[in-house]
Amino acid sequence: MTTTLRLARGLCSPLREDVLTALKPFGVRVLKISAWGEGHWHMPVPDNMIMPDADIWVKRHVCDVTVSDAQAKWAERLLWQSGKMSLESRPLNPSLKWNAPADCKAGAHGTLGRGTMPTPWSASKGNWQKRQRQKRTTRRTRQARRDEGSLIDRLKGWLR
Repeated sequence: MTTTLRLARGLCSPLREDVLTALKPFGVRVLKISAWGEGHWHMPVPDNMIMPDADIWVKRHVCDVTVSDAQAKWAERLLWQSGKMSLESRPLNPSLKWNAPADCKAGAHGTLGRGTMPTPWSASKGNWQKRQRQKRTTRRTRQARRDEGSLIDRLKGWLR
């Protein structure tokens, strides 16, 4: 099963790239995305007339994003945290306040607020794998490091 989220934003910039930028680094698989504009500021067209999303003078940019049901709530949270759009479909996370001001940076209890994106999974995964691959320090290794001592001790060892 799939879930479709409808997002919108006003004048000036297409929505498709911001949606993909908010979702792709975090492993959300976008099954389908369609973006369009409605209305125009410089052409005498009705406000609900569909225009290309790439046109910066449309009155409103709209985007439908289809994701799997398993990733829908996570995708909605990531789009909310980007702070660059508003939700027009039924909210899946009732705790998210989509009408919060865009400059709201911190949430309750120090959690990330709107406009602050978490670290992508790939970056945190890489650090985790590096820590897993580190060789464990044994007692013999610690003893050898301790016995190395100073430069004079090393010279004595070479002269023996």
